[in-house]
Amino acid sequence: MRTGSFFYSRKFRYGSLSITLTALVIALVVLLNAGVSALSSKYGLYIDLTAEQIYTLSDACRELLDTNFKTTAAEREAFNQNLPQTNHKVAQTNLARAADSQKNAGWNVELADRNIAIIQRNLELFSKSMAIAESNLAIAQDNLELAQKLYDYVSTREGEDTENTLAAAAILAAAEENLAVAEANIDIVAANRAAASGFTPLADYDTLEQLERYKFFEPFAPQIVYEDSTIAAENKAIAEENLDIAARNVEIAASNLEIARKNAEAGAVPGSANHKDPQAYVPYKPFVKFTTYQKINGAETPREYESYLETEAESKLVGEIKVDIIFCDDRDAILENPLRRYVLETAEDLERAFPDIIKVKFINVWKNPSAVQKYKGTALSQIYSTNVIVESGTEWRVYALNAFFVFSDTDSTTPWSYNGEKKFAAAILSVIKAESPIACVTINHGEAFTDYELLGLLADAGYIVQPLDLATQEIPEDCRLIVVYNPTSDFLVKDNVSDISEIAKLNAWLDEFNSLMVFMSPSSPVLPNLEEYLEEWGIVFDRTRDPDTGEVYPHMIKDSGQSLTADGMTIIAEYTEKGLGASIHTDMRSVPYPAKVIFKDTMSISYAPAYSVLTYEDEEDPTNKYRYGSYYSNGVTRNIFDVFASSPNAVALAAGEQVAAANSLEPFRLMTITRETQMVSNTEADYSYVIACASTAFASRELLQSNVYGNSDALLSVLRQVSKETIVVDLPHKPFAKTDIESITTAEANQYTIVLSVIPATVALGIGIFVTVRRRYS
Repeated sequence: MRTGSFFYSRKFRYGSLSITLTALVIALVVLLNAGVSALSSKYGLYIDLTAEQIYTLSDACRELLDTNFKTTAAEREAFNQNLPQTNHKVAQTNLARAADSQKNAGWNVELADRNIAIIQRNLELFSKSMAIAESNLAIAQDNLELAQKLYDYVSTREGEDTENTLAAAAILAAAEENLAVAEANIDIVAANRAAASGFTPLADYDTLEQLERYKFFEPFAPQIVYEDSTIAAENKAIAEENLDIAARNVEIAASNLEIARKNAEAGAVPGSANHKDPQAYVPYKPFVKFTTYQKINGAETPREYESYLETEAESKLVGEIKVDIIFCDDRDAILENPLRRYVLETAEDLERAFPDIIKVKFINVWKNPSAVQKYKGTALSQIYSTNVIVESGTEWRVYALNAFFVFSDTDSTTPWSYNGEKKFAAAILSVIKAESPIACVTINHGEAFTDYELLGLLADAGYIVQPLDLATQEIPEDCRLIVVYNPTSDFLVKDNVSDISEIAKLNAWLDEFNSLMVFMSPSSPVLPNLEEYLEEWGIVFDRTRDPDTGEVYPHMIKDSGQSLTADGMTIIAEYTEKGLGASIHTDMRSVPYPAKVIFKDTMSISYAPAYSVLTYEDEEDPTNKYRYGSYYSNGVTRNIFDVFASSPNAVALAAGEQVAAANSLEPFRLMTITRETQMVSNTEADYSYVIACASTAFASRELLQSNVYGNSDALLSVLRQVSKETIVVDLPHKPFAKTDIESITTAEANQYTIVLSVIPATVALGIGIFVTVRRRYS
């Protein structure tokens, strides 16, 4: 043993000085950390050291924009080159539509004549009914007089209580009642003459016994609801005028076709010297509407004319890609505010990256408010100095400063993450397209948004987000996605109460190859109309009915081993690995540690009984095997696939009692996608989609804003699957601090607790034993 070394001295080896030195080192580290934290808090050292990394454009953003700029430029060049041929095809279509409208105009003249005849017949029937009613009133009066004479004669001859007297009294009572009926029928016929909504049947008369000189009532002829004949006459005049307009439009369409042919041969485009503009079409005059038009027996509604005047206007040249990022204040004033400086730095970084495309501009809205007038949505809208405007051509988007940052639920004033490059990328890609598709969010069924993060995600995905009242509004023509989030009242169907069917609107819209996304939760009430329609798409939200009380309870999914909370209700979902559902999140699963996708307070989804559960198995790759639901009827094929599911260890609870258990073959489905396939030609198909999510909390701000969880990426992946026109921007936001510990499951937390509790204690015990033995035997 080296007795001369301090480190081999008895004091150091046996702990007293060692403990003192350890305590001093820990104290110095704590003091140093506290000092750095205090300095960074006071002087902003943390932000100064990291700000450039936060607002500097990432390589992923540069690549995304560069790729889309090149793609858009190529598309615009191809569009311009094909413009003469495109306009020629438009002219051909217009000629065909003009011819169809001419046929419709001729038919409408015939229909107008037919409706006039029907109304004339109604008037004749009214006159006949009134004559019959008046005749029956006179008959009733005569019969009452006869019955009164009969009663007086019999009662005087035989007395009051004889059988014949009682019979005569009954006849008298019936005659009096028939008189009242006849008088009432006069009023009914008169009311039917003026009625606008319905026809009241005339009352029947009592049959009297056969008596001498008794007059029988004449039966009424059937009567039809009356309509004002002047409307029918006006419509005939309009139909004849539209027939002349249709003939004129056919001539114009033929002339425009010849003009388009010459333009195509010459390669002439709008604006060039050798281009000849087409003639304008003559608009049709609208018909006067009948208030009860469909209720006239045999009447027909005039046929609509082709609306090519609105939708088939000749296309124009599209220019080069130019994007302006406009700040609504002076540059110096923006730099004084740290948050506004972040946004400006990112914008100027974009300008440096794409100098030929992007320009940063400044407009002081206090000094020059008229310069931003066109960007106001309404007369009451305001453009503030903190707003940022992204504009290209005729398209623009206006953003508040907060849109570039991410805030927590508990603090809406201090951001915890920067979202600038994602917001700018989404804005730029949306304005450089000719038209952005619309995503509508239903609002008339008690839909309750606790926050609006989902709407922001839709905007980032390239959609223009609009509210939609399905009961009173038509679905916009450019709408490609409808979101139904947490409805609490049912959708309307046409029945004895309502003439409106929201379900029929949805169905017709989905037939046009669009997509529907529905978010439900265990707290959602049973909505028979909506859920019956979703069942047609293979979707059934699982519930159990109590046979004694009739109460319906949702299936709450619990998975204690795969949950972020001790109650087992905040589930970490399993990614599906095969089929259409798995293809949605292929990119998410391609990394070594895929992000955890969270379903909080979720129910489960089953396939509808009408769907056959099939197993797909690849003959060349036996491991490529999965189950899905399938339905076929009248040339329409619908298949439903799992997107996310529970682990095999999950259970379903209803009213607190376990009602089902998952297994490896049948986990609980938490999100599904149904695809309807329609053949648009012999070799090409197009698709409609319905996505069902069994947790509304899945799309909450808490989960969508987190960089730890994969909910935002999962929804963007779904949107990418169903999108035909949008470019989904899934760039991550940049947090000022990381909180990865949030993502550990209950099981993982228990493991870490055991490890951190047992291992240090074991090490300390081992060291203690070692020191004791060394001291005893040294």
